[in-house]
Parts: sequence; structure tokens; C-alpha cells
Amino acid sequence: EFRRVLFRSDEKGAGFARVRLWERDLNGKIVSHGEQNTDRTGEFRFAPLAAGRYYLDVSSPPNTASWDRRPVYVHSFYKEGTSLQTAAAIDVAPGQTESVSILLESAQGRQIRGQVACTDPNPSSVSLRLEDDQNVFAAISWDSQTRGFTFSNVPPGIYVLEATCRDDRLSMPVTISDSDLDGIVLSPADR
Repeated sequence: EFRRVLFRSDEKGAGFARVRLWERDLNGKIVSHGEQNTDRTGEFRFAPLAAGRYYLDVSSPPNTASWDRRPVYVHSFYKEGTSLQTAAAIDVAPGQTESVSILLESAQGRQIRGQVACTDPNPSSVSLRLEDDQNVFAAISWDSQTRGFTFSNVPPGIYVLEATCRDDRLSMPVTISDSDLDGIVLSPADR
């Protein structure tokens, strides 16, 4: 059993964070074992677990209807690793219960604003998405007349912005760090 996620700054529970549990398969590859969100106090539980070597990472929760109000966290790994490959392993023996604390930093969510420049005569048929290795986000606002979009409360990270316009599928990489991104133009040249 694994449980508890803490904020780095004040030792309070990190409510509504996404916790993912990983393990090594028989070929030595790290594969997903499961995921869940913490409760409002930062508690989570994976149980029962077979004996083995496990890894944990914690991040912002997945996209929800209350996207603008959800907490935003810096993606973290157990024992301060920067990826699953560098995260500390947690070895679980048969019958063992393990209480685990992961320190998690709150982050400022950012906005991505721009326009889609495609030839589709029906702008209401344009669909947009922003995705990383954990989430697929839908645009928070879309103005079909200007073809303008806004994604709000986006955690820092590396994403792919995609638009589907009739028969065109447009995409471009987007990196969010410490400021909003304004003036993005997604066009057929970005395929």
C-alpha cells in the first residue's frame, strides 16, 4: 500500500493531484500499474499490491469540467527524480504496507491564446486539443468568427497543439514555462 502526497511549502496534503503507479514488467520495461487522484487531504491508496519494484509520479489532475479551478502542480517523481528512469524505486515485500510521502510543488497555471488559420469554410467544425504524455485538454474558449482559442490554467510542460479543420490536421509543439503564450497561429504550414 502506498499513500500520502504533501505540498513542499507547507506540509499540507496536496488535494486532487493525480498519482500514477508504475512497475517493471518481466522484460525490464517500466509499465503503468494504475492511477488515481488524491482526496482533498492528499491521501491516496494502491492496494493490494503484489511484491515487486514500483515507481510513483504525481502531477496535476486530468482535464475536468472545472478546469479553471483545478489545482496546478509541478510534475514530480518519488525521491525527486526527473523522470521514471531516474525516480527512486520502492521495493515492496510480500505482505508489506508502505507509507510514502511525495513532496509536491504548486504551480501557476498559464494561458495559451491564438488562432487557427485553416481553409475550412465552416469554422464551427474546427476542433482543438492540447496534449502531453498525461492529459488531453479541450480548448476553454473558441470564437468561430475570429477562429481564436484560449486554453486556461495549463501546467508548465511540453505539449502538442492540434487542430482538425475539415480534412486538415494541423499540429505544433508548445512549451509552457513561467509566462502565458499569446499570438500563436496554427496554420497548414505547421503540419
